Formats: sequence, structure tokens, C-alpha cells
Amino acid sequence: MNQPFSYKELAAKIKDVFINQDQYKMFKHVEEFKTGNKFLGDYFIFVIFESRGDKPPTFYTVCSPFDLVTEKAPEQALVFENGELILNTDFSHYTSVRTGLMDTLVVQSVGNTDLKDKSILYIGTGKIAIESIKGLKEFFPELDQVDFYNQTKDSKEFGDACKKLNINTRFAELDNIGKYDFIFCHTSSQEPVLTEEHKKLLKKGVLITTFVSSSEKGEVEYGFYDTSRANVLMDLDSTPIVAKELQVAIDKEIADVRKIGILKDLFENKFSLNPNALYTIYRSTGTPMQNVAVLKLLLNR
Repeated sequence: MNQPFSYKELAAKIKDVFINQDQYKMFKHVEEFKTGNKFLGDYFIFVIFESRGDKPPTFYTVCSPFDLVTEKAPEQALVFENGELILNTDFSHYTSVRTGLMDTLVVQSVGNTDLKDKSILYIGTGKIAIESIKGLKEFFPELDQVDFYNQTKDSKEFGDACKKLNINTRFAELDNIGKYDFIFCHTSSQEPVLTEEHKKLLKKGVLITTFVSSSEKGEVEYGFYDTSRANVLMDLDSTPIVAKELQVAIDKEIADVRKIGILKDLFENKFSLNPNALYTIYRSTGTPMQNVAVLKLLLNR
């Protein structure tokens, strides 16, 4: 798919929308359909209202129906302004793009300017991981090697994407997780991929990102959000509502919500990382903020 904007343009727009998020009002709803107790499908909808002063407001909508028969969940975006539909587009590709780019944004925002001689591990190698590596390469052209872990020990699409970017790839076992400076998790796992045993092996100062929203347990065990030992970052104050394992860590008083940084504060340099923390972990579930950023760029094309 021809993408009408660069990763750098999208990154700048995402930061701008997060910083100015107070001008937006958001609504999210998931309606489930059942016959008796049998689940048949659902309908997911994000609506974002942008106030524009004396001008008519803008309504951004991203919706996605899912059914068990096809097991497909297409995403469609619509934008309304001045009583008219001004954009109607397939959004599925852009969901992967905006999600994958968050790795790069966080890598930059915690102070990294050069990835030369840095060790990177991708856990999961699907569409979002591919968009992640594309964004990372645009910002860090010196990147020439990444390792990956997945259940099949092979990933042709991810490998082909990396090859086009002049990045070498190799399979790695999680037993060697202690060698990595960056660990990007992009799986669809229903169980934690990173456990307390892995946490004991981590390299001091490693940055971990985790995104899955289809699991009650997440990609990492809730103990990873220990704010007495780690810098913990999340998208918004409301992230724990969807990130169930993060909420468990808060409920068990492993994570002190007062010490968790949100992206708005990180982007505005209002959240200070603890330099003595053993690691930094960013928990994202995807937000309307990223959707608005993409749609604003599409409207300007």
C-alpha cells in the first residue's frame, strides 16, 4: 500500500496530538452480539470530537465489525466536518503503522539518539513488527541488525522487510534475553511471553515495549510493572482499564500509579525517568490519539 506520509511526519503529528489532547473528547464502545450465551461477533467504535473554536468541530470515527464466521475485523475510518463526510477510508493498514511507530517514539523520548552497537529483540514478527522496523530505520539509519523470537523460528515476511532495509535478522532464544538493550513485543499471545524468570535475566537499562490488547494477561507478567524497580510508562491515565495485567499490578500495590508516566508528560519533558531503575517498560493498548494523527495527515493529502 502506498503510504502518503513518512514515519517522521506521523511521529511528529502523534506527539502533537498527545500534547494537545485536552482539545479532544473521546468515546469508545464495544457492542457484543450473542444468541443466548454464544458469542457471535462484536462492533468496535472510536469517536473523537475536536473543538475548533468558532469553526465547526471535526468528528473522527474508526469502527471495526468482527464476526466468528469470517473471523475478520476490517477497520474503516470516517471524518465529518461542517455537516459533511470529508474522508472515508480503509484504516486497517494504518492501525499497524501507527501502533508500530510507537516503539520509535518511545525509544527517542527516553533519550536515545543512536542505535549503533545496540542489541534489539523483536518478540513477534507480524504486521505491526514490520511497521515498527520500518519506522525505526527511518529515524535510525545506522540500524543494521535485529534478532527475533517467535513460535515458528522463521519469519519470511519480517525477514524480507528487514532485507529491503539492509537490516540483518536472526532467530534468538529467550534464554539469552539478558543481552538486549531494546525488547519490542508484538505478539497475539494469550499468555505472558515474558515471565518473572526472564525479568531476572534482563540487562540493566533495557527498554521493553508491549502492546497486546486481546489478552487478559498481557505479554508480560504483572510483576514487570514494579515501580520500585522500573520506569513504567503508559499512553493515558485510562490505559489500565484495558491493560488488565497493569491494573492487577496497581491493585496489588506493585505499581504505584502516581509513579507511572503518561506519554503527554514524557513528550513535554515533564516526566523524569529514574536513572537507577533496572529497566523501563512502556505499556500501550492503542489510543484515539494515534488515530487522529493519521487521519489529520490523510486529510492534508
